[in-house]
Amino acid sequence: MHFPVFAILATLPLLTTALGHGYRRVQGREVKTEVVLVTQTVYTTMILAPTPAIIASKAPALSILTVSNPTTVVPIPSPSGTTPAKPAPPPPNPYIPLASTPNNVSIVNSCEYDVWVSSVGGHESCGPGNTDYLVRSKSIYTEAIRVCNNAGVSLKVAKTVAGLAKPMQFEYTVGADKKSVSYDISYLDCMVKNGTEVKDFSGCVGQEKGIQAAGGKNCKEYHCVPGVECAQLAYTEPEFGGKENAPVGTCGVDGGVAFEICAENRK
Repeated sequence: MHFPVFAILATLPLLTTALGHGYRRVQGREVKTEVVLVTQTVYTTMILAPTPAIIASKAPALSILTVSNPTTVVPIPSPSGTTPAKPAPPPPNPYIPLASTPNNVSIVNSCEYDVWVSSVGGHESCGPGNTDYLVRSKSIYTEAIRVCNNAGVSLKVAKTVAGLAKPMQFEYTVGADKKSVSYDISYLDCMVKNGTEVKDFSGCVGQEKGIQAAGGKNCKEYHCVPGVECAQLAYTEPEFGGKENAPVGTCGVDGGVAFEICAENRK
C-alpha cells in the first residue's frame, strides 16, 4: 500500500507512541530517533504492510522498495559458420596433353606392354561392347561413345584377361540431353587397402608411369602421377568420400573423351 508524503507526516505522533510502547525507552529519545527515520524516508517510497491496527506491541514492518534503472541485455551474436575453403587448384599437367576424337572415346596405351580392355555398359540399353580386347603397346583403343538410359560405360583395363576382375577403370556417361558426356578415372577396383589408411596402387595398370584423362577443347584434364594417391583428381574412395568437387569432367559429346596409361612414356 502506497501513502503520499503528507500522510506519513500526519501519522508521526502515532508512530512515535507505538515505538515508545514497543521499546520502553525514554520518550524524548524515541521521538528524536523516529523523526530522523521519517525525515530520511520522506525521500523514499515506503510500503506499509497492512495490519489491523497501527498501534501494536512492536513498530510496523517497513519495506523499502528500490527501483533501479532497467537493464537492456544485448545478446552477442554467435560467430557465423566458417566459409569452406576453396579447393586448391590442380597442379599443372606434367604430361603431353591428350587429343580426343569427336564422338569417340579412346585409350592410349603408352605402356611398354600389351593390355586387355573390356567395355561394359551399365544397362542393356548401352548395347554390346568389346570384351577382352587386346590393345598392343604404343597403340590406341577407340570406340564410338555409347548412349545409355540412366547409366554409363566402364572401360576396364588390365595386363591380363584374369586381371579384368580387378581392373583400372575409365568411365563415361552421356547426359540426358544426349549432347554432354561426363568422364572420370577410378582406382576403386584395382587398388588394395592395407589397413585403414595405406593404399597400394601397384595393381592398377599404367599407374607406375602416370595416367591422364581429357575431354574436348577447353574441357577439364585429370592427371595422376606415379607413387602418389591421386585423391583429388580420381576416385580412390567410393562416392569421393562424400566430399564436394568430385573429379568428374563434363564436355560435349562432339568433343570426344580420351584416357592414357603410362603417360610419361609419350614424348
